[in-house]
Amino acid sequence: MTVQDACVRAVEFFRQHDSFSTDENLESVLREDETPKRSKQVFELALQRLEKREVVIRENGGNTWFLITPLDALPQNIVVSGETAAKIAEIVNRACQVLDDKASSADPLSITEADILTVCSIVDSAFEHFQVQQTAATPQPQHPLVGFSA
Repeated sequence: MTVQDACVRAVEFFRQHDSFSTDENLESVLREDETPKRSKQVFELALQRLEKREVVIRENGGNTWFLITPLDALPQNIVVSGETAAKIAEIVNRACQVLDDKASSADPLSITEADILTVCSIVDSAFEHFQVQQTAATPQPQHPLVGFSA
């Protein structure tokens, strides 16, 4: 596990909780093949990274980290190229066409948070569909993102 992997898991954990203890919560975010001792070190580095970005604060040098503010209150500023914006708009607009929802169409010159959330919902649905196919014991299910290029 990399520090980046641990950051992702820590943020996922903080979406549901306001504190994280490397003593009490670590095992809940580990995968079966990961050892607690090494993972604790990696998570400590990830949490320190989040602390430097003022997302969490450590309890007096202890093993518990607390969210400073809820994650949804931390705005993110991103910049995308025109090509990426056009691709996001294309995906959103194709979904809107399929769903007959013209009101939610995307402007490639002004991508919004709603457009990005729509793309996330599409990907979530694709993964869910793929998981259902896998559990239905169909032979060789096709991955939902085959042919998708980012």
